Amino acid sequence: MRKRKNLEKTEDAISNGMPLHKQSGEIVLPDGNIIDIDDPSIEIVKANSSESLKKRYVIGTVIALVIIYVFGVIFFATHYYPRTTLGNKGCSLRSKVGVKQQVMNTTMNVEYSLIGRENEEFDFNSNDVQMNYSLDETLLSTEADYIGALQWPKYIIIGNPLPFPIIVEYDEKQMESYLSSQELFDESKHIQPVNAYIGKYSSDENQYELVEDEKGNVLDIAKTLSVIRDKTDELSLGDRQLIINLDESDCYKHAAIESDNIRLQNAWTTANRCMSSVLDYTWNETPVKIDKNLIVDWLSFEDEDLVINKDEIKRFVATKAYENDTFGQTMQFVCNDGVIRPIKRGGYGWKTDVEATTKDLISAILVGTQDSKEPIYSCTGYVHGLNDVGGSYVEVDMTTQHLWVYMDNAIVFETDVVTGNVSNGNYTPAGIFGITYKERDATLRGETYESHVKYWMPFNGNIGMHDATWRNAFGGQLYLYGGSHGCVNLPLSSAATIYDYVCENFPVVCYYEDGVIPAAPIITPEMLAAAQNESEDNLGQSTDSNDED
Repeated sequence: MRKRKNLEKTEDAISNGMPLHKQSGEIVLPDGNIIDIDDPSIEIVKANSSESLKKRYVIGTVIALVIIYVFGVIFFATHYYPRTTLGNKGCSLRSKVGVKQQVMNTTMNVEYSLIGRENEEFDFNSNDVQMNYSLDETLLSTEADYIGALQWPKYIIIGNPLPFPIIVEYDEKQMESYLSSQELFDESKHIQPVNAYIGKYSSDENQYELVEDEKGNVLDIAKTLSVIRDKTDELSLGDRQLIINLDESDCYKHAAIESDNIRLQNAWTTANRCMSSVLDYTWNETPVKIDKNLIVDWLSFEDEDLVINKDEIKRFVATKAYENDTFGQTMQFVCNDGVIRPIKRGGYGWKTDVEATTKDLISAILVGTQDSKEPIYSCTGYVHGLNDVGGSYVEVDMTTQHLWVYMDNAIVFETDVVTGNVSNGNYTPAGIFGITYKERDATLRGETYESHVKYWMPFNGNIGMHDATWRNAFGGQLYLYGGSHGCVNLPLSSAATIYDYVCENFPVVCYYEDGVIPAAPIITPEMLAAAQNESEDNLGQSTDSNDED
C-alpha cells in the first residue's frame, strides 16, 4: 500500500516537473518519501517521460513552421515565389520592384539576320524599323499581395512560370515597306515557283510522267512579317541578336500545285490505272479493241485534275454503233424464190444504246478493267452479224399470200395466209421484225371487233400472226378486198405449228414481190358475193367477220 502511494506521488512529481533525489537504489522525493527504484512500476514513469518529450518537439516544430509560413506570406507579398520564371529568365525570390526597374531600364537593340534559301543574308537593326519595348504592367504588379502570398508553399512544388512581361511594339506597315524595298524581297530579281503537273504518257514506263514543282526563291512578304512578329515576341531581356532562317520558317512562296498535292497524286494514279485497261469488245460480231492507244487521246489534265473526254468517247461509241448496228437498216434478203430484195428492218436488229454504253465504257476504264465486253443494246437481232436474221425465220410473201418457216436455212413448214386488207388501207407493212412475245388464248380487240384466238404471235406493234377460224379460205387474192386489219391470218393447225417453232425475237420477214403495196382492186359483184358467203359461213365468230384481224 505504501509502494502504490509512493508511486502515485512519483508520477505527480515527474508530471509537475519536480526534482527527484536518487540515493543508493532509492528515489527520495521532496516531501521525504522514498521509492525503491527496483520496483517494476518505475517503468511507467520512464515511459511517460518519453512521451512528454515528443509532445514538446511537435509543438516546437509546429510553432517554427507557423513562423516560417507567416514570414513567407509577408516576404512573398512583395517578392516573386520560388521557382518563378519570366519567359526564360529566372527571378525566384527577387523583389518585384527590382525586377520592374530592370525591365524598364532595358533598351531595344536587337540585330536581325534573315538567312535566305540560297544562303543570301540580310541584316537590319531594331532601330531601323523603330522597334521598342512596352512594359506589361499587369504582369509586374508591385503592390503587396498578401492574399495571393498565402499560397506561396505550393509554388515550391509546381513552380511559377510567367509570360515574358515585355511586348515589342513597331509599325508593321513601316516594317513591310522597309523589307519590300530590299533586294531580297524584289520579285523581279528572283525565280517564281512553277506548278507540278502530269506530263506525257511513257510507253516504256507504262505510266504518265509526274513533273515536280519548281520551288523558285520568291519570298512571301506576308509570311515573312508573320515569322518576324512571332520570333520577336519570343525575345527575352538581354537578347541582342535574332537569326531567322527564311526557308526553315516557310517564308517562301509555294507553287499553287506542289508534287505532293493529293488531288494531283490521285489524278496521276487514276490516269495510270486507266491506261492499264484492255477491253476486247464484240460489237455485233465485230472485234473492237480498246486499250492505251485509244485511251490516251481521251485523257487530259487541267491543273491537278484528270479530265476524261466524255464527248470523244461518246463519238467513238456512236461511230462503232453506226458501223455495226443493223436496227432500222435495209437488208438484202434472199427470198424463197431466189430473188434478192431490199427489205428494211422495222423494230428489229442490233441497236447500241450509245449513252449507256458510253457510261459503262468510262466506268470500266476508270477501274483499269482487262476483260471481254459487249456494248449495251437497246434492241437486238436474233443472231449476231450484219445478217441478223440468220437461217431461222418466218418469211411471208404478201404478194403470193404464202408463208414459210425456216430453221437452220431449211424449210420446215409452209402455209397459205391472208394478210391485211388493201382495199381499206389496212395492208400489212413490209419489213423485218421480231416476235415480241407469244400467248395462248388471247382476245384481240379493235374499234369494230373483238375476237378470241388460240395462238397469238405479235411482231410489229399490234400486228401479228394468229389463227383465224372464222375464215374458210386462205391465199389467193382475198387480202385485196377481204383481208385482215393488218395481221397475218392462219389456219388453226398452221398457227399451232408455227407457235411451236417461234420464240421471242424470232425474225419475221414480210415483203411484196415488186416492192410496193398493190393498188386497191375494183371490187366486182363476184368478190362481194364471195366475201358475203365467207361472212355467213362464220356468223357469230366476231363482230366484224369480214375484216377480222
